[in-house]
Order: sequence, then C-alpha cells, then structure tokens
Amino acid sequence: IVDSKSYCLGYGGPVMEAAARAREGKSAPEILAFLEDCFCRTEIYLGVYSLDFAKRSGRIGAATAFVGDVLGLRPVISMIDGSTKVVDRVRGERNLAPRIFSIYKEQLIKRDSRPLVVCGSEPEWGEQLACLLKEELGAMPPVYRAGAAITINAGPRMVALVARGKTRPPHGV
Repeated sequence: IVDSKSYCLGYGGPVMEAAARAREGKSAPEILAFLEDCFCRTEIYLGVYSLDFAKRSGRIGAATAFVGDVLGLRPVISMIDGSTKVVDRVRGERNLAPRIFSIYKEQLIKRDSRPLVVCGSEPEWGEQLACLLKEELGAMPPVYRAGAAITINAGPRMVALVARGKTRPPHGV
C-alpha cells in the first residue's frame, strides 16, 4: 500500500507508468521506489471557473463566493502532499489556463516529466491548457476528464495541470 497523498489526478498517471514497468519485468522494490519518487514530486494546480461548489462544500463563505463571482476572480489552487492552498487569483475565465501554465513554467517542472491536463464539463479549457503545454514541450499532453472526488469539491467547471516538480522529502518523514 502506497499513499500518494493526492487525488486520482496525482496518482493515476504514476500508477499507469508503474503498471507498464511491471509488464517490462521490473521488480516490486523498483516499482515502489519509482512510485515514491513520483509522489514526492507530484504537484497539481487547479483552477475553478465558478465558486459555487467551493461555497457549497463550505470551503468559502457565501459572501466571498458572491463577491468573487461578481468581480470575475478565479482561484488557482495547489494540491501538494495532501494539502490544498490558494496560490493565486486571476481575473476572468480566459486568464485561468494561461496562469496555470505560467506557474508550470515558473516553478515546476522537471522537464522529463509528462504533464497531464484534467478538465471538467467544458473540454475547451483543457484543450487551451494542453495547447500552451504543446508549444512549450513540443508534444500534446493527454487531457483527461475530472472524476467525482474533484468535481464534488471544485465543481465541473475546472481545469488542472498535474506535473512533477522538485523532489520533496518522502511522505511520512
């Protein structure tokens, strides 16, 4: 049992890579070391296009959600090692995916990692982020649909980037 301290966004890709390594004949200790390395570097940056679900889940108050929606503020939330934190706010829907991309360029990302894009009910936002990544990396990253754990809290109007950053201490240390 390995705890990724992440949502399915953060462990799905590494688990699929681990399965491929198992098919190649890698040993269980090698695969576990690979997974632990991935999980110690996984960073998720999620942007929401509506504050309604954050309000419903109790993460923000009704007045804050109302003002944020009126002003067009869209939060960028980091999900790292089981913690979530608002790292930025952008004004306007069209600026959300580019801001997530700029965070990717600024502070992440180990260039050998393969970023993943996750979107909710509006695939064009995932495609927008994927196209920005393609310009940077030369290859289109995969775009997946968000699952229930994310959409119940963030809502279906979201876009996220999952990538590997700098190595942090192993979980539990």
